[in-house]
Amino acid sequence: MEFDKEKLSGPKVDRRTTLKMLGMTSAGGMAAMAGCTGNDDGDGGDGGDGGDGGDGGDGGDGGDGSAGGSMTVAFNGDVIPNLDPDTVATERGDRLLINLMSGLLRINQDMELVGDAAEDWEAEDATTYHFYLREGMEFTNGDPLNAESMKWAYERTNARDRHLTKENTSVVDELEVVDDLQLTFHLSSPVSRFLIFCTLERGMRLGTHRSAETNPDDLENSEYNEAFGNDEFIGSGPYKLKERNPGDSIVLEKNDNWFHDAETWLGGDSSQSLPYLDEITIELIPEPSTIVSSLTSGEVDLIGETRPEFSDRIENDSSLELKTVEANVHTNLAPICNPPHEHPDKIEYITGSPPTDKWEGEDLPTTDPRVRRAMSHAIDREALVERAHFGYAIPGYTRWCTGMFTFRENPDDYPYDIAKYDPDRAEELLDEAGYTGDPRMELEIVGPPPRERELTVVQEMLSQVGIEVSLSIQQESAYNEARYSYEYPLTATGAGGGDVDPQAVMWRNIGYPNPQEGMFPELPFDDPTSAGLGVWMKFLWLNEEATRHIIQDYITPGTDVEQRTKHLDNAHKIVSEETPSIPLANPLLLRAQKQSVNGVGHQNGYLKFAGAYMEE
Repeated sequence: MEFDKEKLSGPKVDRRTTLKMLGMTSAGGMAAMAGCTGNDDGDGGDGGDGGDGGDGGDGGDGGDGSAGGSMTVAFNGDVIPNLDPDTVATERGDRLLINLMSGLLRINQDMELVGDAAEDWEAEDATTYHFYLREGMEFTNGDPLNAESMKWAYERTNARDRHLTKENTSVVDELEVVDDLQLTFHLSSPVSRFLIFCTLERGMRLGTHRSAETNPDDLENSEYNEAFGNDEFIGSGPYKLKERNPGDSIVLEKNDNWFHDAETWLGGDSSQSLPYLDEITIELIPEPSTIVSSLTSGEVDLIGETRPEFSDRIENDSSLELKTVEANVHTNLAPICNPPHEHPDKIEYITGSPPTDKWEGEDLPTTDPRVRRAMSHAIDREALVERAHFGYAIPGYTRWCTGMFTFRENPDDYPYDIAKYDPDRAEELLDEAGYTGDPRMELEIVGPPPRERELTVVQEMLSQVGIEVSLSIQQESAYNEARYSYEYPLTATGAGGGDVDPQAVMWRNIGYPNPQEGMFPELPFDDPTSAGLGVWMKFLWLNEEATRHIIQDYITPGTDVEQRTKHLDNAHKIVSEETPSIPLANPLLLRAQKQSVNGVGHQNGYLKFAGAYMEE
């Protein structure tokens, strides 16, 4: 597809072009962004029962809300370690940042790319983009949010050896400050998703304040903890951080100086200032049954996520509403594919620490691709969806999430072999690998509490082919450390979420970690390690050929979905053959709230509170 400067210039990129840049060409993909169905029937169509934003969109009914009041929201978890935009790596942390910060651009409730801090922009050519900022923008402490502050935030991010959006910033040759209200990006290569990189949810965090000047890698530094670890967050979003009680609660209060109103944010009345609510209290509750009880008892107004087994309690209460959100995530098992002690440079690149010596001189069955493939054949995904997810999921046969253009609803439509349920074939592969005892092997899976039911069903299925598995269920803070320890043969993990582009489950998760200089000359930047390639590699799988296909997709110009699909299918063909991850399911996100809650944005798993209000 040829570069079209008119289609990619502001003040708005139309829905069709935006969807292409997001990698969404199917009804499933559009439903993932539009948000939620409002019930559990999921009747499909262009955006599901929730329509193109509609009840689940970013702003509810279009901006006719009631000002004032407060809301109490419960998040399932025990901790949000920090809110540094460059290091936050939890879903709960991202949900907060969406309400505390601004991006250059955003995706509105009609699935159009529009300005956030940028009022307009121009694509001069495929590698030059000019952004024109809104006048009078301020951080919550009164400092100006302008071109100079955004360049500082970009340079702070890009100076780090590793960060969560490195593949987005590494393609920038120069960020030029023309004046206070104009920024120009000069790219080293055309990148099909560059404008998507300019949104807060999926790209560069250019709204970081200078209070973050301390090195974010130094988590023990008192200045750092004061800036991001406690209650001194300085942002520019609809809300500001009022109070933080670690492990307990977080309080947000209205940002009276926010530069959006109901017209620019929701397409409503410009005389209505945003946000509507004066205050939002977020309670952190680790126990899933307790979080549901907090809603049914009236203690909270909305819960960010609940388990399917509690859905009846909510649906049977006329004062409550259950929302099924297309979360665009998949669950999987991550087996260790190579002995960690044999690849210390890879482990240190991924974790920043030396490798464990636990597996020296020990048999690690998951390093054999036949064992990994056998595990995948042993899982009856249709039964897993019903037994573990109560039907609120789609069977998972690949790494693709339901909102991605590479996802096929019919598993037979994939142009490569996938591991369907076949316990006889699983036993044959285990025999070939030499695991013939009773049991054939004993393994351990580490996972967090929300995954316990799913893992218990998987445990039973694996036992049917002679693989005995014990479960180590750990609270989130402990699990977050354990999943990169490489001390467990299998880790319950997942991918997807806020980014519906297939690169979200490939670049950092499947790409070759810490490649040698010159290994991938196709990359459009000098240092592949600086771009975060393979930095989330939990299974230590090292495959150069698959990575080359991933890189070819990354540098495909324009919005050529057909060519991108070819590159990504080639990469996944190798993934399917070697099974570095074992797909399980594509769960829906279940969210519950009081009937009096309105206007909460539910796009793609995020909670956006700018247009939220409470009805009396």
